[in-house]
Amino acid sequence: MAADSSFRSLVHRLRRDTTSGAAELAGTAAQGLARAVAEIEAATVEELCRAVLDQVGPLLRAQPSMAPLYSLSRRVLSAIEGAPSVAAARTAAEEAATRFAEGHGHRVEAAARHAAHALSDVTRVATVSRSSTVLRALELWGIGSGRGGGPGSRTSADVAAEHPGRSVLCLESRPGNEGRDAARSLAASGLEVDYAVDAAAYRLVPACHALVLGADSVGDGGVVNKIGSAAAAWAASSAGLPVLVVADSTKILPVGVAQVIEDERPAEEVWDAPVAGVRPWNQYFEIVPLSLITSVITEDGVYAPDELARYRAGIEVPSLLGG
Repeated sequence: MAADSSFRSLVHRLRRDTTSGAAELAGTAAQGLARAVAEIEAATVEELCRAVLDQVGPLLRAQPSMAPLYSLSRRVLSAIEGAPSVAAARTAAEEAATRFAEGHGHRVEAAARHAAHALSDVTRVATVSRSSTVLRALELWGIGSGRGGGPGSRTSADVAAEHPGRSVLCLESRPGNEGRDAARSLAASGLEVDYAVDAAAYRLVPACHALVLGADSVGDGGVVNKIGSAAAAWAASSAGLPVLVVADSTKILPVGVAQVIEDERPAEEVWDAPVAGVRPWNQYFEIVPLSLITSVITEDGVYAPDELARYRAGIEVPSLLGG
């Protein structure tokens, strides 16, 4: 079954969204996929599986770099495959999608707390782009490794008084300048913030104590994140600094799943009126090799690269997605 007009509209919106993070997009997708499964006409579980797979393809292509869309699809298809009837399959799919969306807050908070604790002994960190999980981790770090009251119980002045000198370097993250949004958010939470162009990473990152990155996926090639992340990671690693990736488990891909970064975006975002003969290049993502990563932090804990490989090897994949 081809995607109906409402689902096609959802896919189109996801494709055009260049500001929301992977987890936010996946939450929207979960609601849309649950509705689509409920509306599909199918006489057998096998027919329903094939129809849902038809929906999943365009969904994954809308934001091919973002692993949570794959994780959502994997969970929904796994729920359908094991169902004894079409009615049970619909219920299982809706429950899987709902659990996925509703669990986002818990996953982010738990991963952020692990990360804040890991950073408890440092006073200056650098980050690239705007990850909601990283921002939450740095907010918790600002109030003491995630212990004590929440953001509503402390003012910016409280944070500054309790942890003087605790600061963040935010790199701009061209062309969307998501780093600017990160800088605003972190400054509002009471942290001292410096903001710099991406090209300053080699000079400025080594003066920090750690680099903290988000992720759109973690897989065979390494960590996919906003372009500029690899240069910052190389600068940090070369200076002997830890490079921490903070990402909930929906960003972790099973072994063998492709990580897509070749995704052309509008050239005018880089240069709105280039002169004749100039072709602006605009892709948002790149792969940071695991050799530059110290640890990956999820809601389940802190993983060194070799531990992460074992974790990924244990992820089950439904047969329709190549399991």
